[in-house]
Amino acid sequence: MKPIKNRTDIHLIIIYLLTLTVFSGCGVEYKFNRAKNLEKDGRYEESIKIYKEIADRYPLNVHVPESLYCAGRIYQQKLKNYTQSQDLFSELLNRFPAADKWKELAVLGIFNSPNYFPLFDENLWVEGDSQSYGKNMRVERNCKKISGQKYLISNKYYAGEKIVTTVSRYYTKKDYKLHEFNSADDKESTILLDFPFYKGKTWTTLRDGQKTRFTIVDSSVSVKVHAGKFDNCLKIREENLSFPSAYKYKYYAPELGYILTTVASVKEPAERRHSELLSSKVIPE
Repeated sequence: MKPIKNRTDIHLIIIYLLTLTVFSGCGVEYKFNRAKNLEKDGRYEESIKIYKEIADRYPLNVHVPESLYCAGRIYQQKLKNYTQSQDLFSELLNRFPAADKWKELAVLGIFNSPNYFPLFDENLWVEGDSQSYGKNMRVERNCKKISGQKYLISNKYYAGEKIVTTVSRYYTKKDYKLHEFNSADDKESTILLDFPFYKGKTWTTLRDGQKTRFTIVDSSVSVKVHAGKFDNCLKIREENLSFPSAYKYKYYAPELGYILTTVASVKEPAERRHSELLSSKVIPE
């Protein structure tokens, strides 16, 4: 290598390096915007390819965390490939553990792959008794965003066409768990779902001050209700430990929420249908 003879040579090298950096940055910016546009056009595989390329080729670029998140979100929400989405969200957590915004979104993305309890403004579920399919009793559950990741679900109970009562519950997803609160100011929550979801998993939480045990009985069951047939559902048993002789089961469908409630007891272990989903209007998170 020839020695640098004067300041002119040094200036030329600096200009060259700066130019290279600028054009490299512009290249990433172009690729990132291209991926965004492809995603908007529904060309998901092409979009994912560019997002991954940015993350692999430009590891220190400012767009890398968002690129990993966007690719994971497409796999989760559009392609329903939950293994790939969890892998990308996990990579985001491992590579950028101090990035609070992306850490929160990545944890939420993993929990929602698949999403067994979609919280989104204006989501609506109509549930009815299994005997009359809602003619005797039905519940209209309306979801409303309060702030951040906190949501209110208003449950309107009907006897026939008459409103009997309205019960409000608050929900948030945090630390791989779905928390239910009786009021907006409650510090104590009931943990309804706890990731990871696998057969035999159990956890104990409080519901209305009573110790309650939840157990995942099945993680991939098919269920038919009035609203339709759903596969790959979670089946969770709920037991009040103060009254262990009776319990109930809730079935959660991916990207929809819980669709069926049954009851049983030690004396009568055969499940009896209590209520089920009649219709819904659900937008995924």
